[in-house]
Amino acid sequence: MADIQVTIQGSTRIGEYSPGNGTRYTAIAVPFSHERPMNGMGVVSDGWLVAYGLTGRASLFQPDGYLADSYLAEKLGVRPGDLPWAADLIRELIGRE
Repeated sequence: MADIQVTIQGSTRIGEYSPGNGTRYTAIAVPFSHERPMNGMGVVSDGWLVAYGLTGRASLFQPDGYLADSYLAEKLGVRPGDLPWAADLIRELIGRE
């Protein structure tokens, strides 16, 4: 199994993970600081805007705390067969547990 690779370019984080199951998981995270509600993406005053490569969906995430697989599946459209690998990538990318 390969390690999760995170590349940092300025404040942008780019993550890749090929765990050996035939899928290459990718995501991009950028810091997000804004007080306004962003409709379906949520409300985060200081956190992360994450785009998941396999679905092209994006959502806002708080900067800390537990981040469940099921929550990531709901917000980013992660398929059940791609868990826990996609969730592991995103947690690593934004420093969540």
